[in-house]
Amino acid sequence: MDDVDALTELYHVTFDGSLDSIGQGGLDPSVVGVWDDSSYGAHSRGRVFLTDEDGIQFWYNRFEEQSNARSDDPREDGAVPVVLRVRVPEDLLHEDPLGSRDSLAGAYYVLEPIGPSDIELWDGDGWVEPSDGVDPELALEWEDDSDVESGGYWMFNDSNPLAAPDTDFDWLDEGPE
Repeated sequence: MDDVDALTELYHVTFDGSLDSIGQGGLDPSVVGVWDDSSYGAHSRGRVFLTDEDGIQFWYNRFEEQSNARSDDPREDGAVPVVLRVRVPEDLLHEDPLGSRDSLAGAYYVLEPIGPSDIELWDGDGWVEPSDGVDPELALEWEDDSDVESGGYWMFNDSNPLAAPDTDFDWLDEGPE
């Protein structure tokens, strides 16, 4: 494999509500993303963003913040952040200075789709196919609150196993073909 064909393993954070689509069609830069109505909006259109291992926690936390701002029930709304591991050709990567500055880690984007065979999902215990999904309640805990009509609410827990993937790279079934 020459340098142009060399693959790089990176990570992408998204919401669990997107996993069926990702499992079928991969990551598509033309799909409207979570950041479109934020300060990242103009910067994010038409791009799939990736980070190195050091940036996972920063971006996971940002997605938790987005979930808290947009959803009263992340389980039902498909708003639980998840980590994907992807393989992309190095020659398709573009550096993302804004993402690197914010996360203090390597940040990149691609302008091309990433196929489902090049994507794995961290399910809290191991790397699986995105279509396998996750149990969103691994990331959440119920907080009783008599002041709330429902008697409480879901909040992200501090020991969330979805936020701390094993970053040792060992592709399912010996990897994408």
